[in-house]
Amino acid sequence: IKHILKIKYNSNGALRNTFFCYLISKKPINFQDNEIITAQPCSSFLNKKNDHHIFPKKLLEDKGYKNSEINRLGNICMLTAGENIPIGGRNPPWSYLKSLKGNKRKKLSSHAIPHHKCILKPGDVKKKYKEFFNERAKLVKKDLARLIGKEHIED
Repeated sequence: IKHILKIKYNSNGALRNTFFCYLISKKPINFQDNEIITAQPCSSFLNKKNDHHIFPKKLLEDKGYKNSEINRLGNICMLTAGENIPIGGRNPPWSYLKSLKGNKRKKLSSHAIPHHKCILKPGDVKKKYKEFFNERAKLVKKDLARLIGKEHIED
């Protein structure tokens, strides 16, 4: 699972495409209007701008992370342009997620984003990013075990 989540999100390949199909299968909820996001308006190879870095690229670059550590599937979720563009910048997730209206847990779960303190409580970005990545790997593993059987899943 951690190997899959470390794959570059903007690469070609079956694992990348499978991961995005997995995200769409979770019926991700739009952070702003609570509608289910469909694949067409948010993600395609021609529209990578709307593949959202959960821990923003500029934030992680400022902390010394390399592109290979930032542009991983494990740091990506699907948002519409209307949601993604205003978030941008250097705001950590706990900053922009605090404005979510409605059931935060349900919205985050629909994107396979952990709703633990690693993403919602302020703290050291490097520590939080590592913790987030590990928590997200656990969520994805649990989902995939349910979908394809735990005997087919390795850490």
